[in-house]
Amino acid sequence: MGIAAQAKRGGLVEQLAGASRAMILTNAEIERFEDRHFGIFQLWDGFFGRAPRPTTGQVRDLVALGLVGAGMSDAEAD
Repeated sequence: MGIAAQAKRGGLVEQLAGASRAMILTNAEIERFEDRHFGIFQLWDGFFGRAPRPTTGQVRDLVALGLVGAGMSDAEAD
């Protein structure tokens, strides 16, 4: 993998819809998630069985916000 295919520090690159996409959750995106759903740490606990499991809508929103944090527009990410 070349350097251009890597996410910025703190992010990750995953295959989504047949393309390699960078995802980064900045503080702004985390706050947007928390405003709509609940605390990011409660979501994290839900992934590991220590809180209610996240819904598919919450996971979708989290992925979309990760795409926005990496530079994609809101409309494209949705």
